[in-house]
Amino acid sequence: MPALITSYAPEYSSQELRLKIRRGEIKGSTSGLARTMQANLIVLPKTYAKDFRGLCMRNPVACPLLECLKPGDWESRLAENSDLRTDIPAYNVWKDGKLVSRRKSDIREEWTSDHVGFLIGCSYSFETALKDAGLEPMCSKKNLAVPMYITNIRLNPSGVFSGFYVVSMRSYKECDIPRVREITGNYIKQHGEPIAWGWEEAARIGVRRKIEMGMVDFGDFVEIPDDEIPVFWACGVTPQVAVQESRLKGVVMSHLPGYVLIRIMSFPLAFFPPSVILALSIGCAFPVHPGKCICILHDRTLWRGADKERTIGANGLVSNHVRGRPLAHRH
Repeated sequence: MPALITSYAPEYSSQELRLKIRRGEIKGSTSGLARTMQANLIVLPKTYAKDFRGLCMRNPVACPLLECLKPGDWESRLAENSDLRTDIPAYNVWKDGKLVSRRKSDIREEWTSDHVGFLIGCSYSFETALKDAGLEPMCSKKNLAVPMYITNIRLNPSGVFSGFYVVSMRSYKECDIPRVREITGNYIKQHGEPIAWGWEEAARIGVRRKIEMGMVDFGDFVEIPDDEIPVFWACGVTPQVAVQESRLKGVVMSHLPGYVLIRIMSFPLAFFPPSVILALSIGCAFPVHPGKCICILHDRTLWRGADKERTIGANGLVSNHVRGRPLAHRH
């Protein structure tokens, strides 16, 4: 039996890595495994596809839509010769809103002509850039899935879908955060820069107690050194929480959090029409029809105090306000 691959493997192309996953030679988290883009997967009965596209458009930071496949299709246009039913190390399967199978190695039996696959941007895509800058996350160093937490930040609902933001957490020294923001802010289709950092912020979004107790909602727990603070990014596991909250009828499939699709093709901006470039620049999902631009939604509140509030706009920009008056931007 071939040896299992458990860490960064530069000698293999993305397609070779997917084939190894398909053959069961890679079983662990894909964090730090490749230098290429990675993506989260959610697969729904087609009756819910329109509502889910709406969820992505209304929540582009948490759910940056990369691709919506046609009903029954399982090969992504963004990953050559891919099979979304087999090319992820582990899958979750829900039936009528209940998780019925965890860590499945493939979902060929469950995926029918009635199913629509969606690929969502993943923060694993910027971990190599962080590593190159000397800021590799601890989860990547240890080949662990990034810690993920369900927050108290509500999604903008769409049709049957509602729920709460999920965030991924990586810890850094406070002096490194400006550089971390600069690097990850370039990855607008992979959640962009962090939406919160620090212990006070962790409390405000409802996750501090979980971290202090050594808990996670998804992924692996990674201890935070005394000289570092937690840093939070919106997370592509958010749709899975929305699925659970919505209790959809039928069979729904997804990647197991932390185990995602390798190699999402990068295109030069010249590849896209101007309206899509605009959508990318504001952090929105791709337009459903090329050439049609997506409307920018109003800001939503992350938290509100006695006289201050923090909002995150549809473009992913986090701002502090004094009750309706902009106080300071983080950019």
